[in-house]
Amino acid sequence: MTAFIEEVRRRTSREPACSRSIGNARGGRARKRDPAFVTRIAIIGAGLLGASLADRLAGRGAEVTVVEGSRPGADTSGTSIAWVNAQAKAPAEYFARNVPGVAAHHELAHSLGGDWYHPGGDIAIGHGLAAANVREQIERHRALDCDVHELDRSAVAALEPDLDLCDDEAFAGAHFPAEARIDVPGLIGRLLRRARSSGARILCDVEVVDLETQNGRVVQIVTQSGDRLTADLFVLAAGPASERLAGLAGVSLPMAPTPGLLVGTVPVALSVAHVIHAEDVTLRPDGGDRLMVASRHVDATLDHAIREIAMDMEPCRDLLARARQLIPDLGDAGLEAARIGVRSVAVDGMPVAGFAPSMDNLYLLVSHRGATIAPVLGELVAGELLGERREELEPTDRTRFV
Repeated sequence: MTAFIEEVRRRTSREPACSRSIGNARGGRARKRDPAFVTRIAIIGAGLLGASLADRLAGRGAEVTVVEGSRPGADTSGTSIAWVNAQAKAPAEYFARNVPGVAAHHELAHSLGGDWYHPGGDIAIGHGLAAANVREQIERHRALDCDVHELDRSAVAALEPDLDLCDDEAFAGAHFPAEARIDVPGLIGRLLRRARSSGARILCDVEVVDLETQNGRVVQIVTQSGDRLTADLFVLAAGPASERLAGLAGVSLPMAPTPGLLVGTVPVALSVAHVIHAEDVTLRPDGGDRLMVASRHVDATLDHAIREIAMDMEPCRDLLARARQLIPDLGDAGLEAARIGVRSVAVDGMPVAGFAPSMDNLYLLVSHRGATIAPVLGELVAGELLGERREELEPTDRTRFV
């Protein structure tokens, strides 16, 4: 077992005590609730979206049960490069929705505490034709009055001296100081512990095999062990599994889940301090002097059916070669781990947040790149579930597919 995987498992295990039995699960100290207002809400999925929603709902007095098929953050949320950003988001409307997410993480770090939040910003660099993309991101940030610093080669080199900045091409660089990297499993653990302290129940290793319906409503969850859980409202926040689960209730949720590859290097004697986003690779520092590396270009070559990968396979070698081109001093440093995550992508690439048209107590909550917008979605969706009209969520409504 590699140190990288051990670290992921260690972080994932830092969750509140989880029960495997619906009957035996108990929440922590519950807040005093108004007897006239007790809304029972079951959330299927304890990734970052589900945990963010559970935290907000429990804090507002709802009776929350989170049902997770494995461990919190062990699936897609735990295989993300975990870069809190807006600058790489397109189209412009989606970029604008992510800007509040960056600020929300900063506020959350103060209210939750812990060591999951790593500020300092990220650096984007572009050579040749890609330089125009960096300049476009700079202008988008300035148009929304977001903090961004345009950098030349010497300024980038001062911040990240290990980068090879290729002085024979046109160049653009930018520093986005408000952005950050996060430890997703650590954040999930903090959110679920706070939700539990407000009375939420957290059920782990409890697989949902059916959603029983009656008269256009979900009436209960059925688990693999035969247990049943009733609630007033049910939320599907189970990542790629949400499409299958929605189908159990007769609801169509058009998704196009795509695999993403994340590799971790062995410890290296480098000084990388920021998330670095270049035209063909993204990397970030990780614990123990390791680097985490990903690339959308490599991801585009992956077989959509792939779920496991060996470190000596071509996509992993390709990722490492791209990292070495950007940081030559990586030298012959190898990989310590490689993981495939399946992204929760709706067919149009945008988030889904809304009640199912044919099932008035079933709420669908799916988003690719949820690391950035999860705190904002958690707050907005909690309000909507508790009866507030949230116009901000209208573009994400499931009815756009009808």
